[in-house]
Amino acid sequence: MTARFVLKTNGELFTFDLEAGGNLLRGERYVSKALALKRIDSVRRNAALEEHYQRKISPSGHPYFILRGANNDILATSELYTSRAAREEGIEAVRASAAQAVLVDRTEPQHGRKESA
Repeated sequence: MTARFVLKTNGELFTFDLEAGGNLLRGERYVSKALALKRIDSVRRNAALEEHYQRKISPSGHPYFILRGANNDILATSELYTSRAAREEGIEAVRASAAQAVLVDRTEPQHGRKESA
């Protein structure tokens, strides 16, 4: 399955998900589309670098990870996983797919939806 960044808005803020058969990552909320697109580019550049993944455990005991940029900013956060092994599979999926993921822009009207690599 082709991975894709899905860019969306609630009318005021912008966010994105990296999807590949499920939601792998969710970006923060951004005040502009340009900032969200810049973060997507940062995810593409940093996803292959093992040292940019911070492995965490949620208060409910579920493993997850955070992808950080070279400046240590949070770029995106994963879903909650049922095991540490599943979290590692999620990291590997992001590392393998983010750089080539297509962009699906859901901030445009239905007729203007765009997909690009």
